[in-house]
Amino acid sequence: MKKTLKIVGIVLGILILLIIAGIIVLTLTFDPNQYKGQITRIVKEQTGRELTIGGKISLSIFPWIGAEIRSVSLSNAPGFGSQPFAQVGELGVKVKLLPLLHKQVVVDQIIIDGLKLNLAKDRAGRTNWAGLGGKGASAAPAKPEAKSTSPLPGLLVSGVTVSNSEVVWDDQASGARYTVRNLDFKTGEISPGRMTDMQLAFDFQSGNPPLRTRVTLKARLAVDPQKQTLDAPSVSLEAAGVTIKLTNLKGRKIIDAPTFSGNLDIPAFDARPLMQTFGVKYKTADKSALSKVSFSGPFSASTNAVESKNFRLGLDDTTMHGSFSLRDFAHPAYRFDLNADSIDVDRYLPPSQPATKNESRQPAAQAQPTPVVLPLAALRSLNVTGSVSVQKLKATGLRSTDVSARLVAKDGVISLNPMQAKLYGGSYSGSADVDARGRTPVFKMDEKLADVQIGPLLKDMQKFDYFSGTGNLAFNLSARGLNANEITSSLNGNGSFAVHNGKIQGVDLLKIINQTRAIAAQVQGKPVRAQTASGDETVFDRITGTVRVVNGVAANNDLTLQSPALGATGKGSANLVAQNMNYVLRVVINQDNPDNRTTVPVIISGPFSALQYSVDWGEILKEQAQKAVKKEIQKQLNEGLRKLLQ
Repeated sequence: MKKTLKIVGIVLGILILLIIAGIIVLTLTFDPNQYKGQITRIVKEQTGRELTIGGKISLSIFPWIGAEIRSVSLSNAPGFGSQPFAQVGELGVKVKLLPLLHKQVVVDQIIIDGLKLNLAKDRAGRTNWAGLGGKGASAAPAKPEAKSTSPLPGLLVSGVTVSNSEVVWDDQASGARYTVRNLDFKTGEISPGRMTDMQLAFDFQSGNPPLRTRVTLKARLAVDPQKQTLDAPSVSLEAAGVTIKLTNLKGRKIIDAPTFSGNLDIPAFDARPLMQTFGVKYKTADKSALSKVSFSGPFSASTNAVESKNFRLGLDDTTMHGSFSLRDFAHPAYRFDLNADSIDVDRYLPPSQPATKNESRQPAAQAQPTPVVLPLAALRSLNVTGSVSVQKLKATGLRSTDVSARLVAKDGVISLNPMQAKLYGGSYSGSADVDARGRTPVFKMDEKLADVQIGPLLKDMQKFDYFSGTGNLAFNLSARGLNANEITSSLNGNGSFAVHNGKIQGVDLLKIINQTRAIAAQVQGKPVRAQTASGDETVFDRITGTVRVVNGVAANNDLTLQSPALGATGKGSANLVAQNMNYVLRVVINQDNPDNRTTVPVIISGPFSALQYSVDWGEILKEQAQKAVKKEIQKQLNEGLRKLLQ
């Protein structure tokens, strides 16, 4: 038995030696370069492309089955220029022979150097890689794939190295062009389910928007194709001055139906140079705005949805917490809930442009800016539901606290309801709706202010700086239009106001009347313009009235003013489009003495920013003449009655 085994062993040894000797002889005698012409002919027949092999093809068979090839290029598709579709300076791969007998694949370093790939799409939507699958490949009926059983569970790759490579994407249909240069890619040992390190770096350039930046990616991850899983404890991406970090990244069903989850962290970065990198020109009122932006929070994503709960968003001095989700990328549906501690919106608005001397002297000669037209298509496609709350808010000069609003937008109808806030010692409540389903959007606003300090409110709004008191205001308005001018000029609705215990600063009605009395005789009944001083004021107990707005003109016909020294009624209008006023305030002096009561018409007119006051003494003289006639008639009546009684 021992002798038999010995003979068998000797025979097997001889066979192995013969096989090894045959492999060595084959390696030494077989020259694959003799088949270059046959290889290029087959490629031409199958793809219609010219394959050029400029370098030498090297083969190895034992102990590695491998090939190295240099200076290879594949021509472009007709109509896409003369530059090659693909070029490779060097390509090398080796597979160990003996492990294949045990269904194990052990691959040495895969090396690709000098890859240049030109991908393109023409204006008709045809790509330059169409047809590379071979003639008839597109006509072959698709067969259902059997469930993968991982026929090569023992795959092991020592690493992949790609260097000095370039990829260009030119989309002539959209005009987009992207270029990746100086691409370097390197991995550690790769095996299904085992952790490996990966590094990727390249220069990225685009034409629209213009962008040039170095991109680096570092990751430690494990991919298991059989289980369709991805696990990445850490991923770091740096580009354009922004660092994006992913931790505890997990992917499931990464082949059939990919889903991913993990934690996203974007450390604070300056968004201003980032916008410049993308060619975005945007100036803010505060030059330091957008200098510190950050994000951190968990996320989950699939091929058709993304979601983040309990995230933290930092914007300069503001911290926001909340949740966000986006579903159905083809028809996006947004859901959000944001809570901010404090934010000054005015910091992020464009800086105001002060008027020049020439502009103030010749306002009519200045070209008016083109109104911004509302994007109807975008408004109609909105599908948004969310809420916002802010502890402290400053916007358009107004300061408020405990602000909250809920937004619902769907099928062309956008609603902000309810909206609430505390401001200037009082409260605000209201709602706003936009109906964009028709050709022209329709706006509706229902707003109320209760117990609000009117003076600080108007001052912060930069509207009036001379009115104070505690006010209650209510407005119910509607409008329609595609831009701000159309909306303002179509404003219609009603309102009411009641202001208590206040002052009209910069104007003293009694002083105006007394000043103009002295020169009333000289002007012979013509209106006398009053001179006002900054220290002047008119104190009042109560001002009430209602307002009717028609096509951007607000009319008030029932104003009443009550004060210790005088009373008044008012009637007139304010043009919200032209920003000017034409109003008559009829001031009653000595209102407690009917026999000596005088009504003085005070005319208020001019632009909102520079109102002028004048007294119409013509009306006063008419009233005095009427009183004199009435007094004379009464005297004659009394004299006649006295004679009758005698």
